[in-house]
This record gives sequence, C-alpha cells and structure tokens, in this order.
Amino acid sequence: MARHCMAAIPPDMLQGYVVTSVPLNMHRWSTRGYNQASELAKHLANKLDLPLNNALCYRVKATEQQVGKSGVERRRNLKQAFALARHNNIPMKIILVDDVLTTGTTVDTLAQLLKRAGAKDIIVVTAAIAITGKLPIAPQVSTQGA
Repeated sequence: MARHCMAAIPPDMLQGYVVTSVPLNMHRWSTRGYNQASELAKHLANKLDLPLNNALCYRVKATEQQVGKSGVERRRNLKQAFALARHNNIPMKIILVDDVLTTGTTVDTLAQLLKRAGAKDIIVVTAAIAITGKLPIAPQVSTQGA
C-alpha cells in the first residue's frame, strides 16, 4: 500500500501530512484485539516517514457493522458516530487510512468532521475497495467435441 502511495504521490508533496486511521469502537477492538485500519496506518506512516496520530478522533457510538447496508443506511448508522479528541490540534494535512472502502460513507463522515475542525487537505488511502451488487457471470464455454 505504501509503495502504491509513493508511486501515485511524489514524496515531496506529502511533506507536512499526518497519518491517522478510522477509529474502531472499543468493544470491537477488544474482541478482535487490533484495529486493522490502525495497523495499516502505522505501516504507511513508517514507510512514508510521516508522523502517525491515531488519537485525532474516536468513535463515540458503537455502530452496527456496515456490511450489507445501503448508502442511506450507512449514513444513518454513522450519524454522530465520531468525535474529535479534545487534546489534539487538528493538522492541516491528513492522510486518512481505512481498511475497506465501499460507499465512502465512513471516510466522508470523518473527513467532514476533520475539515470542520480545521483540516484543509485530506487524502484517503484504503487497502481494498469493495464492489457492491452482482457481478456479471462469465459465459460458460463448452469443451465438448473439442
């Protein structure tokens, strides 16, 4: 992931950025034992030689899993789900890391919160993009008589 970021964005353009991740609620964190977005953010910050601050914001509400929800349901689910940490100054430039991007609702919700607090430029980095809906089925090729 860091290699792709470095290929897409010249390192000199990343000067002044701070890396953070989508926070996980404490119950899910204790159940899993880790936050996958946080782990990705640590690796990315290390590889890009950028500061990491995973304490910019936190999840104030234990939301339902987003899997299988429509865009409208996702927005409703995440309404007022995040808050800013009081002890942090919000950086002007942020790289926001999420593990999977489906509709973009989670990162959009967080980006809006961070921008209202003073962030000017937010780059979203994700390890995977989920494809929703049904994929077309490839035609079956018959090998009989070949």
